Amino acid sequence: MNSVHDMGGMQGFGAIPREDDHAFHAEWERRIAAILACTAFNGLSLFDENRRAAEAMRPADYLAMPYFGRWLHMIETLLVEKGMATPAEIAAGH
Repeated sequence: MNSVHDMGGMQGFGAIPREDDHAFHAEWERRIAAILACTAFNGLSLFDENRRAAEAMRPADYLAMPYFGRWLHMIETLLVEKGMATPAEIAAGH
């Protein structure tokens, strides 16, 4: 599939900045990584499901969202699909 998520070899996006200091820039990013690990450990999100959720994002939304924001979108999408949360609960921050 050729989507915005699969940008390997695409031109025009410029160099990828490398940061050697740490993986997380804010506490919320660390929390999203932990939530994704928990959902994976409990079988609520599989690697291929996460990729499908990312590939289904509108390209403009994908490019405007930070890296861990995309992870949050994948988690929310899968929790709604699997009946673990409703869109209203997610919008309310529950």
